[in-house]
Amino acid sequence: MDKIRQDKLKRFRESITTKLSIAGENEDNRTLFNLSWKDNGEYQTDDVDHQRYLRTLNASIFLRIKTLYERHIDLSIFNHLKYSERILYHEALVHLTHYSKLSSHTCLGFEHFIENNKSIKQWLTLANTSEHHPLMIMGNRASGKTLLCTKLVQYLLNTLGKTSQCIIRYFNLTSRSKTIVELFTSICLQMSTLQNAPTLMNDSIEYYQTVLTSLSKIQKPIILMIDGIEEATPPSQYTSSIIYYQTLLQLLPPKV
Repeated sequence: MDKIRQDKLKRFRESITTKLSIAGENEDNRTLFNLSWKDNGEYQTDDVDHQRYLRTLNASIFLRIKTLYERHIDLSIFNHLKYSERILYHEALVHLTHYSKLSSHTCLGFEHFIENNKSIKQWLTLANTSEHHPLMIMGNRASGKTLLCTKLVQYLLNTLGKTSQCIIRYFNLTSRSKTIVELFTSICLQMSTLQNAPTLMNDSIEYYQTVLTSLSKIQKPIILMIDGIEEATPPSQYTSSIIYYQTLLQLLPPKV
């Protein structure tokens, strides 16, 4: 480390020490470790072994803290949520984590696509003011549909702001996203947790229609994205699943 960085680090340590021990208080918040390097404790600034040792030490401390933090979160979830709520929490978390990873990828030409595509702009305007059909993106396998869908959701969230609510599902990402029925049921279950949403009904089809209308009336935008829906049902189940497809493709109320 060069001298400027060492000085900055020293000042930072001193400021933290001062904050943690004002007027001799909070001494218990501070733990000092003295870790000698080799036998005599001396090292050269360009010592490759010492630099590697510091990186390993930092990584070990970080991973230990991360593990403790994640365990604390898991225990909090376990103690405060019912079993069905924990299942829903983990299901939503897996899909949102996947969304987060995809949204960090570059989608070349996306801004130009949004600014110059009249169909997209018209659909966005209708979605905000009147009833409208869902937006369907179709294309060959591996043509970029998933990334485009993800980027559209990211754009909508940035445009609508923090008041919007979002439900995201990627086909076949979890055990509860392998068929259209499982996807639909999971979406309805998550909808039931949204603020001001009606109580979940036994009939998921009726509930889906009721809750979207209810959420539309409170003028709080909700974004629903389902990726890979065309692959979500095996041929043997097409007949029994057609009602779910029809429900998802029907007119949507404003703000949805």
